[in-house]
Amino acid sequence: MKRLTAIILVVLTILSITSCAREGWKMTSPSKTIEDNSITYIYDKFTGKKIENIYLEHGQRPEIMFNVESISGSLDVFIQDEYGKTVYENYDIQSGEFLVELSRAGDYKVILNAEDHVGSYNMTWSLPKASSDEYVNPYENLAGGKWLKANFHTHAGTGPGTCGVNPQDVVIETYKQLGYELLTISNHDIFTDTSNYTDDKILMIPGVEYSPSSKGHMLTIGITQSLHEHTNQKAIEMTNEMGGFVVLAHPNWGRQGYWPLNELLSLKGYIGIEVINQLIYRLSGSGLATNAWDFLLSRGKLVYGFGNDDLHALGDAGRSFNIIYCKERTWESMKEAIDNGQFVASTGLYPEYLVLDGDTIRVKASYPIDTYVDTFTYRFIENGKVLSEQTAREGVYKLNGEKYVRVEVIGENGAMLFFQPVYLKDTLVKP
Repeated sequence: MKRLTAIILVVLTILSITSCAREGWKMTSPSKTIEDNSITYIYDKFTGKKIENIYLEHGQRPEIMFNVESISGSLDVFIQDEYGKTVYENYDIQSGEFLVELSRAGDYKVILNAEDHVGSYNMTWSLPKASSDEYVNPYENLAGGKWLKANFHTHAGTGPGTCGVNPQDVVIETYKQLGYELLTISNHDIFTDTSNYTDDKILMIPGVEYSPSSKGHMLTIGITQSLHEHTNQKAIEMTNEMGGFVVLAHPNWGRQGYWPLNELLSLKGYIGIEVINQLIYRLSGSGLATNAWDFLLSRGKLVYGFGNDDLHALGDAGRSFNIIYCKERTWESMKEAIDNGQFVASTGLYPEYLVLDGDTIRVKASYPIDTYVDTFTYRFIENGKVLSEQTAREGVYKLNGEKYVRVEVIGENGAMLFFQPVYLKDTLVKP
C-alpha cells in the first residue's frame, strides 16, 4: 500500500510538470493559452530555455507586445531573425509591458531563458487585420428604447459580520429611490432569490459573486446557483450555457494586478470587466481598471467596461453604475443590449449620444438633472494613450486608422462616463 501511494505521488508530480528535454526547459503547474497570434503561459515555476517560433505577417506592423509578471526568479528574452542574428535582448525582466519593434516581417525565434521564474508571460503579434476601413459603433441607430440605470454588484441579506449585513428590502428600496431599474443582489458564493421584489419600478436580475479565496472574483449574472466549486474558466462556461454573462470584478483591488493581466488574457467567454468600482476606494488598491481594459483591447479582445457599486454599506449605493439602452425593462432586452455593447459605465454622468459622422466621432454627455452646466472634458483614448482632450459642449475626434478609440468624459464635479470602444471591423473579437 505504501509503495502504491508512493507511485501515485510520483505520477502526480510528473503530471504537474511540463518539460522539453531537447530545449532544456521545465515548468511547474503550467496553464497555457495558444492562439494564432498570441502565446500565454502562467506557471508556478519556469526554469531553462524555451523557444517560440513566430511569423510576423507582411502588411502588419513588425512588432511583438510582451507582458511579463515576475514574482520571483529571473526571466531574459532574446529574439533572433531567420538568419540566426540576435536582434533584441532584455535581461532580468520585471513585471510590466514592453513593445519590441523589429525591422521587417518574417520568421523570428523568441528565446525565453528563465531561472526559477515564478509568474507568467504573454507575447502578442500580428493582430487581426481590419476587413475594411469600416468602424463599428455599438451606439449606432439606437431607437425605440430608453436608458436604464443598473447595478450588478450588490451585497445584502446575509447577516451580521458579512458583506451583506443590510437587509434585502432596505437595500432594494435604497436603489429604487436612486432611480435604478435593474438590480442584482450578488452575494459571495450564495444565490439570493430576490425575484419577489420585482415590481413596476425595478427588475431584479439573478446572480452570484463567484469568490473562492484562491481565485479571482467574478459576477455570474443571470443564473440561480453558485459555481464556486469550479475553476474560473469552467464557471464562465457554465454561466454562458445557462444563458447568463460574466463580468470580472475589481481588477485592481488591493494591488494593481489583483487580476493578473495575462490571466485576463487567457480566460475565454467573459463579457467584460469592472472598469470602475467605487467600493475599492474605501478598502485598498484602486477602483479604476482602465489599464486592464486598454491592455485587453490593444491585444484584440472586445471586452466591455462595467461600473458597479459593490455595495457593502448603504453609503456605497449610487456611486458607480451602468446605463443600458433597453427596448423594454426585461432580462431579454437587457441581455441583448449588454451583448451588443449598448451601455456605458458611469459615476454620475449620462450619455446623450455617440455617433459616427463619416470618419468623425461626435459624442456628448450630460448631467441627469435640470442644469445650465453643458461643458465637459472629453478624452479620446487608444492603447492607454490620450489621443485628444477637449473641454467643450461636444467632443469631436477624426479617426485616423486607429484599431479602436474609446471615450471618457469628466464633469465639473469629477463625475465620469466611460463609453464602449469604437473599433475597426474584425480587429476586436470577444474573448
